[in-house]
Amino acid sequence: MVRDDSLDARKEAVSRRMEALFKPRPPAPNGMPLDYLSRDYVYFIQEGHSGPIKIGVAAEPRNRLTDLQCANPRPVRLICAVKGSFKLEKHLHRLLKDHRIRGEWFHPSIEVLEAISEALKFSKLGATISEIECDDFHEDLKARRARAAGRENVGP
Repeated sequence: MVRDDSLDARKEAVSRRMEALFKPRPPAPNGMPLDYLSRDYVYFIQEGHSGPIKIGVAAEPRNRLTDLQCANPRPVRLICAVKGSFKLEKHLHRLLKDHRIRGEWFHPSIEVLEAISEALKFSKLGATISEIECDDFHEDLKARRARAAGRENVGP
């Protein structure tokens, strides 16, 4: 009987891929721990379009948005949410500690927006709760990047 080495190699490759699906994955290149099997989301909720940003975890980010709106006199919006657990939330809180206002609320600095962008980039599906809200976020980030670049190009 003649053995088809290429078929065996393909079967082995498929087997390795399937195994990888059920093993904990290493963190993304930027060090963000991602929990691909989590049922929770790490959400980013902002007060208006320029107010502080809350980074938290919830199974249902839209329900969390409703809860926060009841307790906040100003309108809040869900910027986006990515699959993730408390590990990712804790990582983001540590990463952004210099931008913390109080608790889970952060200044909407370019560094905070960039961290949200990175979380979206390395999310398993790039999953967001609302593509429209996420588009708003990306437009805001582009505008802030442009303003920051303009300040860097201004001479003394």
